[in-house]
Amino acid sequence: MRNLIFKNLTEYLEITSSLQESFNCHHSDIWFRGIKDTKMKLVPGVIWRGMSEGDEESVISEFMAYYQNYHRKKVTNPYELYALMQHYGLPTRLLDWSLSPLVSLYFALEQDNDEGAQRAVWSMTPYELNNKVMNYKGIIAPSEFSKSPDYLYLPKYLRNDESPVPNQAIAISLPFTNQRVTSQKGGFTIHSYNSLPLDEIFKSNDLNNIVCIKLESEEYRSSLLEELYSIGMKEDDIYQDLNSLSKRIVREYCI
Repeated sequence: MRNLIFKNLTEYLEITSSLQESFNCHHSDIWFRGIKDTKMKLVPGVIWRGMSEGDEESVISEFMAYYQNYHRKKVTNPYELYALMQHYGLPTRLLDWSLSPLVSLYFALEQDNDEGAQRAVWSMTPYELNNKVMNYKGIIAPSEFSKSPDYLYLPKYLRNDESPVPNQAIAISLPFTNQRVTSQKGGFTIHSYNSLPLDEIFKSNDLNNIVCIKLESEEYRSSLLEELYSIGMKEDDIYQDLNSLSKRIVREYCI
């Protein structure tokens, strides 16, 4: 695994543009994930919170009991429902990725940080992961049907099946019916309950196509955000809601 350093948007885009050659793949086959601190491991919320399988089943049951009070459209695809939980803050075994290096850079920069933390964007090739784990050379698009090879990765509550969750991680792409997922050009890795961080999974399987692209210093954060704003990467473009629209207006008018 390589570590790469950048200070400005030009350097960052030079690095991300070079990954196509380094990874020996098309640029559309590369996924990105922005983090505000390199100490944050590449594991989903259920894992870094130390939740058990029973804990996850309990919070899903609670969500299912009440979500239609606030989300009027009933969701029938279990994977789409699982992604809905993830995007509204419920801990899941999904880890968010994006096909856009700019969206991921925005996520790495948007939140204030603890002193001494280093921001970064991870990049990897999901095809390589799936080929190794499932002998499948592509991104898995889950269906509603139990014959789908990814079906067992769902929580048991969502599939009405007591078979164990596979002890691996895979990359999946869901239908972009959620406006926020669409605007963020999102994809996911879905993990087991005792999953290693994804970079360690790559390493343990002798997979090389994963890198950590680090911001050299916190002093460059503000100027980088301004560069992103100037090319249209703004709060409401990313989050697609009224809260983010208001946040952008307050920022731009210095209120």
